[in-house]
Amino acid sequence: MSSATGANLPGLNSSFAGLPVLGEGVVPTVGSFAATAGQANLCNSAANGHGTALVHGSENFALHAAGERQFGANWSLFGEVTLARDRLRAEQSGLLLSNVLVPASNPYNPFGEAVRVTTRLGAVNGAETFSRDTDFKRLLVGARAELGAGWDAEASVSTTRDDGDRVFANTLVNSAARTAALAAASPGAALNPFTNGRAASDEVLRAIWTDSLRDNHGRKDQFSAFVRGPVLTLPTGPVDLIAGAEGARDRYLSITPGTYNIGGSRTNSAVYGEARVPLWRTGAERRSGADSSVDSGVDSGMGGGMGSGPSRDAAVLTLAARRDHYSDFGSAGTYQAGLEVRPTRTTLLRASTATSFKPPTLLQTHINDETFTTDDFGLVDPARGNAPIVGGEVLRTANAALGPEKGRAYSLGAVWEPEWAGGTRMALTAWRVKINGLISLPWPQVFLDNEALFPGLVVRGASVGGLPGEVTRVLATEVNFGGVDTAGADMELTHAWRAAGAKWTMSASATRTTRYEVVVAPNAPVEDRLARRATDFWSPKWKGRVFAGVDKGSWSLGLTARYLGAYRDMAPSERSLGNRWVYDLAATLDLRRAGLRLPGVKSAQVGVSVVNLGNQLPEFVAASPYYDLTQADWRGRYANLHVSVNW
Repeated sequence: MSSATGANLPGLNSSFAGLPVLGEGVVPTVGSFAATAGQANLCNSAANGHGTALVHGSENFALHAAGERQFGANWSLFGEVTLARDRLRAEQSGLLLSNVLVPASNPYNPFGEAVRVTTRLGAVNGAETFSRDTDFKRLLVGARAELGAGWDAEASVSTTRDDGDRVFANTLVNSAARTAALAAASPGAALNPFTNGRAASDEVLRAIWTDSLRDNHGRKDQFSAFVRGPVLTLPTGPVDLIAGAEGARDRYLSITPGTYNIGGSRTNSAVYGEARVPLWRTGAERRSGADSSVDSGVDSGMGGGMGSGPSRDAAVLTLAARRDHYSDFGSAGTYQAGLEVRPTRTTLLRASTATSFKPPTLLQTHINDETFTTDDFGLVDPARGNAPIVGGEVLRTANAALGPEKGRAYSLGAVWEPEWAGGTRMALTAWRVKINGLISLPWPQVFLDNEALFPGLVVRGASVGGLPGEVTRVLATEVNFGGVDTAGADMELTHAWRAAGAKWTMSASATRTTRYEVVVAPNAPVEDRLARRATDFWSPKWKGRVFAGVDKGSWSLGLTARYLGAYRDMAPSERSLGNRWVYDLAATLDLRRAGLRLPGVKSAQVGVSVVNLGNQLPEFVAASPYYDLTQADWRGRYANLHVSVNW
């Protein structure tokens, strides 16, 4: 609470004071604020109400069915049906009052002059709540046909629909009703912002805070078809080709009753092709010794024992191209090329390069404007000494200048499965990915910290005393980042063997990221985000996984250890995070193979998993929600039960 004029509050030696904790029905006096004069309540705004939901309570139901009917030897019809329902619920913070003016006429204002108050009302007055219900339906039908000479074709049509409603309760504020209640002289009509108990009657509260309702409807209709087969035969073998086309129409409609209807549609079409060209093929090989490998993956055509092995592709080139056309973003071509070379039957060398194109989604380009206060985001103004921004506006809106993402990726790797260590596989792949115009919805503070790089997204009032004006509005909108350039290597070591009538597996894999550079806007300086947490794009240096498992016919058991390498919290903090192991346990049981009779059932499986056996809690970070959402789970240890039945 603070003086509306900036002078000391009557009866106090300060222009501001924290709100005291007063019992139900207690009318405040000037003396009630004596102990908090000169102190500001800096507690989390979520303290009143039910806190802030980290994970919303959810209920999910899904049904998927698929079938195929063969007609003769050469063609068949197939179809799929998917139905799903999803419900989310959460109650959160108390009702918000942000820098509101409380006139002297308010019977609960003891100072005899207007004051300003920022607070959240106690939970007895209600809370901001969120709920969402979504229904999803998908129907697909298609046909497959054998065309002869090694060729086949497939065509399908599908329609997908999702319909849902979303309710943010007690988040819309009727400013006129709030002003009237704060100025009312009658206790029955007035709003008391100084209490932790009941602040007003239900009639007064409901006139001020109402619900934000939204109905969302989406639909996608799609057609696709392709043919594949050997297009010609070279001395090294047949050249296999797949060629196809697809087309789709997307529609989206968002309705807030009595306020707006926002919708959009988009059509897109594409043609594509991919060819596999054998460049070099070896003749039959003479082998000796027993092949004791377990589930070998480099050359699945090789058998065990003495004798001659079959010929094999020693070098294969894969080429693919695709041309997309979007009704709202024009056309773009992408390609992919890969080369595989097998200098020996146990060694594979591979390299690839590819480009990508991704337009913004309809949800990113068609957004209804929603207004929040800067208080909700805890924003500070770097241009004014990191002073807290109070009473400003955060406007969630669409960015008319949003463009597509474009990227390029490279990889180079090797796989080795030595004969002298049957069942052993070693792999190493180096990679690099560069994306320009990456679409992101940054936290509004990012725009404030880089105001010159995002012109027009921060709105200020007139400058005063040589300082930039106070922030009146910050846009919350998707933007195209200047780019992300990341590189690293994936490593894998696996050994499998058979003993005691079971298959045993030990494996270890790790990713070492060596580069993670981000440019937040065109022409901005490069930021090194490797092992430095950020709100958008970053990566730890190391992530790893160690697995040990046993599979004995009807049951399997596996223990996984996940490693997260060390990294630092967001700047300017130097808090060390990560360098932790988390352990998971999973088991499955095949009911039919275990001897359970299930008439009419082809297969039935029960699976149980326990995640985070050690119940490690997330590490503290310095920004809401005060743990790293990308690397940790607040739930600690939890279990899943999965039942799968196939008729």
